[in-house]
Amino acid sequence: MGSWDLDLRSGQAHWSPNMYRIFDVDPDNPDAHTVEYFAEHLVVAEDRDRVLSALQEALGGGQAYEIQYQIRTRNGSLRDVLARGDVIERSDSNEPLRMLGTVQDITDRVNLERRLARLNETLSESNAELRRINKELKLAYSRQHESESRYRQIVEACPDGVAIVAENRVLYANHVLLEIYGYADPSMLLGRDVFELVPESEYPLIQEFLSGQAAPGAASQIIACQLLRSDGSLVDAEATYSAIELDGAPATLLFVRDVTERKRLELQVRQMQKMDAIGTLAGGIAHDFNNILSGILGYSDLLRMELDEDSEARSYLEEVINAGQRARALVQRILTFSRQNSLQRSPQDIRALTQEALKLLRASLPASIRISENYEPGQTQVLADPTELHQIVMNLCTNASHAMAGGGELDVSLRRIKLDADFAAAHPPLLKGPHLLLTIRDNGCGMDQETLQRIFEPFFTTRSTGTGLGLSVVFGIIKSMGGALTVYSEQGRGSVFNIYLPELGGGDEQLYPGNADSDLRGHGEHIAVVEDEPALLQLTSRILTRLGYRVSSFASSEEALLAFQAGTTIFDALLTDQTMPGMNGLELIHGVKAVLPGLPVILASGFLHQQIESEASAAGVALLLAKPLVADSLAQAVYKVLNAPAPEPPAQS
Repeated sequence: MGSWDLDLRSGQAHWSPNMYRIFDVDPDNPDAHTVEYFAEHLVVAEDRDRVLSALQEALGGGQAYEIQYQIRTRNGSLRDVLARGDVIERSDSNEPLRMLGTVQDITDRVNLERRLARLNETLSESNAELRRINKELKLAYSRQHESESRYRQIVEACPDGVAIVAENRVLYANHVLLEIYGYADPSMLLGRDVFELVPESEYPLIQEFLSGQAAPGAASQIIACQLLRSDGSLVDAEATYSAIELDGAPATLLFVRDVTERKRLELQVRQMQKMDAIGTLAGGIAHDFNNILSGILGYSDLLRMELDEDSEARSYLEEVINAGQRARALVQRILTFSRQNSLQRSPQDIRALTQEALKLLRASLPASIRISENYEPGQTQVLADPTELHQIVMNLCTNASHAMAGGGELDVSLRRIKLDADFAAAHPPLLKGPHLLLTIRDNGCGMDQETLQRIFEPFFTTRSTGTGLGLSVVFGIIKSMGGALTVYSEQGRGSVFNIYLPELGGGDEQLYPGNADSDLRGHGEHIAVVEDEPALLQLTSRILTRLGYRVSSFASSEEALLAFQAGTTIFDALLTDQTMPGMNGLELIHGVKAVLPGLPVILASGFLHQQIESEASAAGVALLLAKPLVADSLAQAVYKVLNAPAPEPPAQS
């Protein structure tokens, strides 16, 4: 800091050494001390008027001044100074006589303040930029949150399980995937290694999948695998995966679908298709076998009529006929399995028939097998054939006894249930509504899954003896009754067979006609017989001739139709086979009915099913006859149609 002393009377100023240093003035310069030099050469032009004004104000009697201004040194550099001054002596007339003042070099401080100001300005601009950036970030975060929320809603609404996997770890899983695995809390699945979520058998597939993931943007891939649920059970699944990029690192997006139910239904459909194919094959074989049996039984009946009742040859022939009848029963069983036979079913009490079958079975079972029965009270009627129901119970209970070679418990129960539409749809041909559930349960050796899938196949058996037709026939019987059969079994824990049959409201009305009158012989009535198999045509004609009828035989439908259209012969009835080359039986009947609308007609076939029954009824067929044809059934059928009451004529208007 420098000081100065100015004598206003002489105009001379005294400067301290620091004044010379601050102002960079040569002390030998005589003009350096004058106000004029100071104002003209030292103060910068921008501050000159302001400094002189402050000085004049102080001289005029004003306050002491303090002013900051810039000076320029001899080398042209600028310095900032802080100057203070005041009049310390005045005349009696208040004229200023002497002033004292100081000058302080504040260049460094001012430079610092300027730098600080610039820094503050920069900081202010930076703060403004930060505020702008912060505002944009908040807006971006808000948009990102909305986007994430929208995508999360979409993912959570997805019907498939969705997961994101990176470095073999689950990073994200939606609620569907949690349900597939059986977890309630996402934390139980997130962070898990994918190898912990599949059985060991799937390790090679998962390893191959992880090592061969496609690059981002590549086409999605589908793999079929099994998943390991939280309770240890397995789920069949299909996983669609795509490679993605997550935070700059590779990841995998997975869509997982539980296909357990679909595979079960596909297996059921394949099983039904297989059974239908086998049934069609069995039905075709049975049809041909029917023709063979017709010849054997028919000619045996004719021969028996020629022999005396006490002859030894007749006793031999009876054994042949008995064997043929057993073969006929076997054909009916095959047709039952193939669902191509038409049985005379009527209302039956399934409880009474089950008790009767078990009473017969009890005598043949080992004493080590205990039978317990539990039946729901009230009416338990189904539309069935008694022999069929006996066969179902006897077959399943016999199989159960074989599974309990060392003894055990055989439990038979019957109760009413009401099936819903979902269960019925999953077990065709069931329909929703009231049903009777017959359950046969044993605690024997049980079956593995491979055996379970094959038990209803014809000729499949786990025993060393037996034909293996039992369960396949039972399956066919139940299906033909509009029912269903389900099986549950585990090795070492026994088996449970559930038979679902439509419940009948009750009543004893017979849905099929009974036998004809006892006198079954004809009295010369003229019968037209149509059959493309020469041996069967000859046999049928001989049987009817022996029964007292006149017979005209035709080897083709076309030949028979021409005879009817000619009108030269009067016929009392028509007996025709259904399956023939060219024109079949129903087509022939339509042609004959066009000529003789009231002619009684019998249609014979080895393939009697609902469609044929419906078409035959529409064609005016009086009676359907199942092949093979034997003398008794043929006699009853012809007698019945010839002696049926004539239809009443339509009322005249």
